[in-house]
Amino acid sequence: MAPNEDRGNGSDYDMGVLDGPFTNLNGLHRCLNGSIGINTLREWERSGKVKSVRVGRKILIPRSELTDLPKRLLAEEGAA
Repeated sequence: MAPNEDRGNGSDYDMGVLDGPFTNLNGLHRCLNGSIGINTLREWERSGKVKSVRVGRKILIPRSELTDLPKRLLAEEGAA
């Protein structure tokens, strides 16, 4: 299986295709062109580095994170 290939059942949730103000970790991973690994994103979500909302077992990422996360990462890198 390719590193960026989905492992879900092909539902819209698994594919990261959600209408409205949220996506999921797969959607975030795709929008970042796979530059940050999905496991790293999961770890960051658990630690709070990636903003998220949990609904049951689903992890929803605000679409604002698609632009805010790279900005925060660059700011952290510049401060280091």
